[in-house]
Amino acid sequence: CQLHICDIRDIDGVLCFSVNEDAGIPELTKHVKTIAGIRNVPIHPWLWQEAGFQEFVSSRKAEIAPKKWTTTLLFSDMQARVPLVGSDSVQKLSAPVISWFMRYRRSVGVGGGLGETSEKTFHSFRHTVVEYLLKEARVPLNMVQTVVGHEVTDMGVTEIYAGSRS
Repeated sequence: CQLHICDIRDIDGVLCFSVNEDAGIPELTKHVKTIAGIRNVPIHPWLWQEAGFQEFVSSRKAEIAPKKWTTTLLFSDMQARVPLVGSDSVQKLSAPVISWFMRYRRSVGVGGGLGETSEKTFHSFRHTVVEYLLKEARVPLNMVQTVVGHEVTDMGVTEIYAGSRS
């Protein structure tokens, strides 16, 4: 939700999401939980080409003057929610996305219903990615940790997401 237009970058011929804390101007704030969270995540070619992300990014770039790409969020509906430095607003940009997902998940009968707690949250996608990369794709642990923004350690916090490795 914090990505700016300029955070879609070509790094050595690989398109990436640049997850960073550079808000472009002092009045805005971007936050990444840990130093390990500041990273470049490759954009899968399917997402870029087949799913239409390339067209989406191109349309956003066409809407905004290039000199504003460093201060304009990629997802336009997030722009009005940007908390200004020093403001009393502490709502995260992701709050509306998380609320939408909860309503959607309930509407399709996944997890707990209205008023019930559920282990199925928007964050569940992160668990799924970590588990798939480690168990099915057999991606080395240090690469998985780098992509998801965990400290590169023997296992560390990634163990919470992956469970036991078998």
